[in-house]
Amino acid sequence: MQSEDSRPQPDAPPQYSQPQQSQPPGAVQQQWGYPQPQMGYPQPVMMQPQQQQQSVNNTTVVVNQQQQPAAPAYKPPRAWTSGICGCFDDFGVCCCVWFCAPCAACQLATDMGENCCVPLCVPGWLIVLRTKLRTQHNIHGSVMDDCCSSTCCYHCVMCQMMREVKITRGVAY
Repeated sequence: MQSEDSRPQPDAPPQYSQPQQSQPPGAVQQQWGYPQPQMGYPQPVMMQPQQQQQSVNNTTVVVNQQQQPAAPAYKPPRAWTSGICGCFDDFGVCCCVWFCAPCAACQLATDMGENCCVPLCVPGWLIVLRTKLRTQHNIHGSVMDDCCSSTCCYHCVMCQMMREVKITRGVAY
């Protein structure tokens, strides 16, 4: 027979007590269950408990969002509204370019939203503006086409571009 002292006793719950430690000057006391900050780490954000407020009015807000239009479908590049040799489509533009090309070039640059000095200061300005116009209006072509046509048919290309700007942007010459 075993005595009561030799029988295994159920484990009693451990008693935890915090030892009294003196804190160094400037140490932050533990609040709301957050651990003590450690040296070299940022201070934890201490949030104060929020007080519950009871609302007398229950308001339901319904937000109607407008559906965004679907993304536009792919549009294949289009052709120029007039050909390079279409001077008789707008005879006034043709005369302006042939009799005062520098004035027409400055006007074209301005109508395209560029500085009027672009034709005077930028080498290859006609190629640059033609590429810009073609890209903005999704016109079929390539930079090489722009380069070759601008180099070989300078005045005709400028006329074509002025007609295109006039038609697409409503600019009067």
